[in-house]
Amino acid sequence: MVAVILVQDIEDENHITNHLKRELSQSDRANIKIITWRKPPYGYDSTYPANFLRNLGMDAVDTRFALLSDVDLEPSVGLYERLKELAGPIYDNLWKENTVVLICQCNCNCSIL
Repeated sequence: MVAVILVQDIEDENHITNHLKRELSQSDRANIKIITWRKPPYGYDSTYPANFLRNLGMDAVDTRFALLSDVDLEPSVGLYERLKELAGPIYDNLWKENTVVLICQCNCNCSIL
């Protein structure tokens, strides 16, 4: 898992890093890549920090599949199992081209995921 966290200054960065070291087990820390980033006062990445943070996170992914999510996404029960199924061998033809899987992010009866 990759987590990209926007921090205001070095104090925020140290506080968050120390907190995560205390709260996460060693095995959890081994499975989470944490990237902290401070917004510069000017430049492209200061105008659209959410886009820049997303790109930082995607650049750090080293797996075949990635789930891009904002902090406000509350996953449905069974989402993980359904995504694992989509990544399985019966869907190999689906992944031969560039493919995007859309996940409903609203209160609806969605039959896709």
